[in-house]
Amino acid sequence: MWNYLTESVWNGILLLATGLIPMGLVVFLMQECSYSIRQRLISCFGRTGFIYLTMPGVVIHELSHLFFCLIFQHKIVKVNLFSPQEDGTLGMIQHSYDSRNIFQRIGNFFIGSAPVWGGMLAMCLFSRLLLPDSLFSGDPVARLAEFCSISLWHCWQSWLWLYLMLTIGSHISLSDADFHSVTDGIGFLVLLPLILCVLLGWAGNWEEKLIEAIRFLLWKLLVYGAIPVIFCGIMTCLFSRKQ
Repeated sequence: MWNYLTESVWNGILLLATGLIPMGLVVFLMQECSYSIRQRLISCFGRTGFIYLTMPGVVIHELSHLFFCLIFQHKIVKVNLFSPQEDGTLGMIQHSYDSRNIFQRIGNFFIGSAPVWGGMLAMCLFSRLLLPDSLFSGDPVARLAEFCSISLWHCWQSWLWLYLMLTIGSHISLSDADFHSVTDGIGFLVLLPLILCVLLGWAGNWEEKLIEAIRFLLWKLLVYGAIPVIFCGIMTCLFSRKQ
């Protein structure tokens, strides 16, 4: 019995480490990149100019919240995709949930961190739509060389891509309310795999297959999300300076 419990809990910890640690690192890195890009744009265009220049990024930020609210069955109270307020609020998704519903409480983690996942997905999609296919195949060094070539920037699509990357990247940040939502949901997200591993430890090596599936999914996300992530990293290096 003791060996069964020990092995089940260990498998639960591995499951959590495989899924949560990479997600946490992505959230942290994108948050830092977004802050640097946002501060630099504000210093260039002023706060009002920045707000209206990056409106598409605000809309994608709020749509990301809305998407996960719907997925986790939260009640939508009010939707404002773009409505700048004096207190700094640029948009708002008001929602409510049943605090006794574990599924909805777990959803708080994904709803709170939604701007990262929605922003990265939008950046990936726009990259595929606007950049040449050759940038997504072949040798990475050759792709980087092509990305830096002058000929790439003769197309209006490349400049539209650059604008969208900046506006989306500057709003992949989490507000205080978003962080509160993340911390509320993460406790339940941590407990669920541990409980499942204890209850279903007798059902073969299902958790090992799930861990492999998560690793495969994360690898695919890394491959397809490489360009926007690298772009945000480069922009952060270029924009980093004392304000």
